[in-house]
Amino acid sequence: MADPEKVTFRAASWSMLAARDLTLIADLDQTDVRIFAGAVGAGRFQLLDIVHDGQRKGCIIWTVEEEGEGHAVVINAAACEPIPGVNLTSVIADTFGMIGRQIGASCLRCWTVREGMRRKLERMGATRRYVMEIELNGRQ
Repeated sequence: MADPEKVTFRAASWSMLAARDLTLIADLDQTDVRIFAGAVGAGRFQLLDIVHDGQRKGCIIWTVEEEGEGHAVVINAAACEPIPGVNLTSVIADTFGMIGRQIGASCLRCWTVREGMRRKLERMGATRRYVMEIELNGRQ
């Protein structure tokens, strides 16, 4: 059984490893990967490696968004190979929830299209909100 305490996050620069990780996210395409690369390169989004027991397992891209008079911690993307015995969703929610509380954020927001992830987040107290997209210009 893996130890969730051994999951850490370390600052990273954009790399082919990060681009490869993001291809694990079913609804992301190369255009999305380029958008993330640009946002990380420009410093608008932060890229962290997900590390377990000293081994890089994936990455997470996050940011803080201003909202009216407050702000939200946003998990824009997370992609990681499975770590047996570790509920990575819970580790991410706990870690970034703590960051959010420390900076006075109003919420932790996680983007997902995965039903299983939605259910996990709802069990942790997440509120379902909808953003509907209509694809334009033939982008799938």
